[in-house]
Parts: sequence; C-alpha cells; structure tokens
Amino acid sequence: MDIDGLATFQQVHAVLTGAAKNKQPITYSDAMKAIGWGHVHTYQRNVFAYVLKAVAYAELGAGNPPLTAIVVSKDHGLPNPSFFEFARAEARLRKDETEGDYWKREIARVYDHWK
Repeated sequence: MDIDGLATFQQVHAVLTGAAKNKQPITYSDAMKAIGWGHVHTYQRNVFAYVLKAVAYAELGAGNPPLTAIVVSKDHGLPNPSFFEFARAEARLRKDETEGDYWKREIARVYDHWK
C-alpha cells in the first residue's frame, strides 16, 4: 500500500478540524474510517499514529492547542497514552494535574479555537 504522507496529513487534519468545529470527539477507528482506512490493519494504525503526531507538532508549532485531544478511545473516552506522552515530552502537562484534567483543559481549548 502506497501512502502519500502529505495527502494523508491533510485528510486527517480536515477530519479532526471538522470534528473540533462540531465540538465532538472522534474515536481513533472513526477517524481512520473517515479517511478510508481500516483500524484492523496494523500498518495503517501505525501510520495513523505517526500522522497524529505530525498534526500535534504542526498545531503546536502554529501556537494552537493540541487538535489531537479530540481523538479518543472508544473503550474509555480518552486519548491513548501516546497523547499524554507527547504532552509530557513537550512540557505541556503540568506536574500538578492529572492526565484527565489536562485532557479536559486542552479539549476545551481545542473547541474554543476551532469554533
């Protein structure tokens, strides 16, 4: 399977901004389906994770809140651990807050930014 990285980035970004404008979280599997991918394929899941990280860096570089905060697990309604690992690596998660508190703060900022 050939993947055009820029086109995939743009598709994922468009899906996420659409969900953010509707103030609606989106599951990983639904976001993948929205770009025509199946979440059962390990290769596509791995590439999707890299694309989400690229979106996170692009938004951070633009001074925006982490758009990827709206992508959540259907099992527990929160982002996967990699979202919080990114937040720690970029010193965005304060030492005095829980992951849940950080996510609530950031998803509110995402919705406000994309309204």
